[in-house]
Amino acid sequence: MTPSTQNSGLVYVFTGDGKGKTSAALGVAIRGLAHGWNVDWIAFYKELSWNISEFSLPELLVPQAQERFSLHILGKGFYLPETADTVGNKKKSIKVASVGKSGTVIDDDTPEQHLQAALAAITKAHDLLQQSVPPELLILDEVCNALSDGLLNWEKVQPLLQNRGKTHVVLTGRNAIPELLDAADLVSSIEKVKHPYDSGQLAVKGLDF
Repeated sequence: MTPSTQNSGLVYVFTGDGKGKTSAALGVAIRGLAHGWNVDWIAFYKELSWNISEFSLPELLVPQAQERFSLHILGKGFYLPETADTVGNKKKSIKVASVGKSGTVIDDDTPEQHLQAALAAITKAHDLLQQSVPPELLILDEVCNALSDGLLNWEKVQPLLQNRGKTHVVLTGRNAIPELLDAADLVSSIEKVKHPYDSGQLAVKGLDF
């Protein structure tokens, strides 16, 4: 797959181990709304129970912009492989992993539940592009993780990019696969130089989420 022509939307990828991938996508979303675009945001991992700050973004917009901005929070939370530390039984295992010096993340869903959530998210993306009036901007938050984690394969994502028409698509997440990098018009890799996690500091709401 080759990058865009002048008659099709651009494909942006924000990847890398550093903080700022979703933040960059949020900036693009605000810029698109300010330009009068319809913007759809699909979260592949974040779930409504997290109540992160950007979920309140529509409430801050003027009514005209609210009508042009849709959040689709379709994730199941953190996905940890079966090799992670597990507590519980086979039917409902809870996987735990350390983050930095003092943080932990918990995955209390089965791999099948994560797979189904990723499939629902990519299906939603396809549906949005097939609307009579598709969005000018479509953001797939942490879809790169879904690909690298094996919750999605390239065969599910490639047709979406091929059939995007004039819609600009922004994809975020760690470990963007080579096929996606080749297909993109823009790739920004955010490098981690330092992170508060490294010294034991946890994420700050309003600053990090």
